[in-house]
Amino acid sequence: MLFIQEYIKQRIKEYTQVQNLSLHFRHLALQPNEKISIKAGTDIYLLTDLIDDVRVESDTGLFDFGSNETNEQVYEHRGELLIENLSSNFNHIPFIQFTEKNKTHGNTNSFREH
Repeated sequence: MLFIQEYIKQRIKEYTQVQNLSLHFRHLALQPNEKISIKAGTDIYLLTDLIDDVRVESDTGLFDFGSNETNEQVYEHRGELLIENLSSNFNHIPFIQFTEKNKTHGNTNSFREH
């Protein structure tokens, strides 16, 4: 967990100071076995914790800790995100979202059930 925290600190610094992006904390709460889709566009969603019963698939990769579909877990996501609670219990998925400072939030970050 310490590595993840240090990584997040470094990425926040890079994105907010170097790339001039705004930071937003997003905390998703999904019902048992719920699936949602987020049209993130160029926004970056950084998964902030290791969650073993969640699947996050995007244009940049896959995070599914219990799956054998990939040999790499991706914590940073862009494009369309498909998020699935693989648990039969309520689940929390924390993200840090980075957006362009002059961008309006219109429909690009809307949630859609999948």
